[in-house]
Amino acid sequence: MLPAIKINLTCMVAFLASLFILTVPVHTLSIFVIGNSVPFTVPIGSGESFVLRFIHSVERTPVESEYRVASEKIVHWEERFVSHNAGLPTEAPRNGRFILEREWMILRGVGLSARSIRYRVGDDELGRNLLYLPDGTEILLFEEYPRQILCLSAGTTNILISFINRVFRN
Repeated sequence: MLPAIKINLTCMVAFLASLFILTVPVHTLSIFVIGNSVPFTVPIGSGESFVLRFIHSVERTPVESEYRVASEKIVHWEERFVSHNAGLPTEAPRNGRFILEREWMILRGVGLSARSIRYRVGDDELGRNLLYLPDGTEILLFEEYPRQILCLSAGTTNILISFINRVFRN
């Protein structure tokens, strides 16, 4: 009888541990076209970021905005650009830093946050918008969503739902 109790107890512990692991909260980034209710959702780990990139319409140089998801909010962490002409920032925000590197001028610690943001996508002539996800995936927004308005929103889900979304996305 003792071996049967050990087996049952081991199975119960394994089941509860699996259930716990599958329900651990995960930060997510959901992206959808305004007016379309089916989001594209990706998990974002703590400390990971995603980047939106476009070509400035006047300067014709790249501008990158780095965002992080924390506490169900999208936090604008960093802005990178090549020059600060034509309306691009020239000073660091309060509590932020202005960093000059060889290739980029960087505003770090921008600090603005919101539950969701709207993002206007251009096309292959204007904007050439890209999205870089934490796993290294590059999405050519200007090809997939030309001249659309996207909504990017932060949320949480669990590992099981995140896995199911990832499997059916591919």
